[in-house]
Amino acid sequence: MSKADVTIDKSDLKRPDVFVQTMEKSWMTIEKNGAVVAVLISALIVAALGYLVWDFVQGRAEKAAAEDLYKAEAEYFKIKDGFDRARFEALVPASKDEKSGEADKPQAATGDLEQDYGKVISGLEEVVARQAKTAAGTQAAVWLAEIYLDYKQPEKAVAALDKVVTHQSESTLLFGVANMVRGSALAAKGDCAQAVDSWQKVVDSPKNSFLHPEALLKSGVCQETLQQHAKAIETYRRLTETHSETSAGQMAKAFLRALEMKTAVAPAAKAG
Repeated sequence: MSKADVTIDKSDLKRPDVFVQTMEKSWMTIEKNGAVVAVLISALIVAALGYLVWDFVQGRAEKAAAEDLYKAEAEYFKIKDGFDRARFEALVPASKDEKSGEADKPQAATGDLEQDYGKVISGLEEVVARQAKTAAGTQAAVWLAEIYLDYKQPEKAVAALDKVVTHQSESTLLFGVANMVRGSALAAKGDCAQAVDSWQKVVDSPKNSFLHPEALLKSGVCQETLQQHAKAIETYRRLTETHSETSAGQMAKAFLRALEMKTAVAPAAKAG
């Protein structure tokens, strides 16, 4: 192509390029709809500020709740660790040197709740009452429920957890732990149907996948107790297929085999 073939008109030089045209159109649109754009920007700023304030308030609330729990927590673990040490030492014979320090020997639990934990119970209950909507309140309820279960008082364990369990997001680990303990308490008081519902909430929570094997195993056992053999078999099979490498999966295999034999023998016995 020769130079003669390329002609540039002055009007071409005056015409803006595509980028400039686009920018001009965009700016004209913004000017034309200035009020709408301003409202949208203001709404975004308000939403962002609202989230920051909410996050700040939530953070302060959780910090205050954790501080509220601290004293009861320290006392609880001091007593619990002493009982655990006494239980361990009862299983392992003490050496001569250890026998000489009888004064420092930890005291074993007596089996009487009031005598063993005393003010710890009231301390944890107060934290649950004050901080039910916080993580600290849920943690206090879990410890309280575990104590009640150790002392064969499942009704009180359920009551403590019912005060907090609905306040935790399904995406939190505490939601899973609280529902696991709540299910065990319900099963201990003979309410297997509600126990299975509680464990199902854990199974439905992806965040708590590490608890799924135990939740499924417990559900299968409760379904057997309810004579829901078909559901129990389905639960055991699901567990053996999805978590075969876990101890719960191995136990489910044995339970499944036993239940399948039981359900196969029952009709044959009736026919005989």
